[in-house]
Amino acid sequence: MVMIHQNKGRGAIRLAKTHLGQRKEEVIAQLIEILDLLIPDTGDGKTGLAVTNIVEKAVDFKNLITEEQALYDCFWVDCGTEVQEELVEVEGEESSGKILLCTFPGLAKTVNKDDKISTITVVKASAILEEPSATEI
Repeated sequence: MVMIHQNKGRGAIRLAKTHLGQRKEEVIAQLIEILDLLIPDTGDGKTGLAVTNIVEKAVDFKNLITEEQALYDCFWVDCGTEVQEELVEVEGEESSGKILLCTFPGLAKTVNKDDKISTITVVKASAILEEPSATEI
């Protein structure tokens, strides 16, 4: 399954390379236009450089994970479940209790090594915990 994904990704990248340069320039121009409406123009061209850098890195990252022999999936942690430290991060709070709200998804990687499929958490999900009830205090 992973090899099929990788070969499909490589084919898509070869096909996309014919239009990649033009499409990147269109995306950069659109993002600069949007940001110019939101952020005052300083006239130093830093917005254009920042947008170009972000788009370049995003395309490079997309190409790398498309070719890699792994499948990446976003995941959310379910409300009401107990915190599993390998899957979720709760900032500024104790890391035990039940999840009230998942505030940001995690990223997991599924790999096939030596005919064994395993899932590795690359980025933990973020969550807010439920407040302990008065009987638990």
